[in-house]
Amino acid sequence: MHKLINPAGDGQVLPSQKKCFDMGSGTYTAYLFDSKTGQYKPVLLYQFGDRPQKNVSDEAKLLYEWLFEVFGNKPKMCTP
Repeated sequence: MHKLINPAGDGQVLPSQKKCFDMGSGTYTAYLFDSKTGQYKPVLLYQFGDRPQKNVSDEAKLLYEWLFEVFGNKPKMCTP
C-alpha cells in the first residue's frame, strides 16, 4: 500500500465544507519523506467531521478504503 502514497500526494483534494458543528474531526493522512529537507510531508487522504474533505485520486481512495477496513469503521456522519 505504501507505493500508493506518492501518486496520492499528487491527487486533487476537494475544498473543505462547513458541514457539521462541534463534532471535531477525524483524518486519514499518509506521509511522504522529503530527502531534501529531511522532513515528512503530510498527504491528506480523507477527513470527516466539522470540515470534511477528501483526496479524489484513485490511489488515495484505495488507501482510505483500506484504512476503513483496517480500523473497522467507515465514517457515517459529516463525510465529504
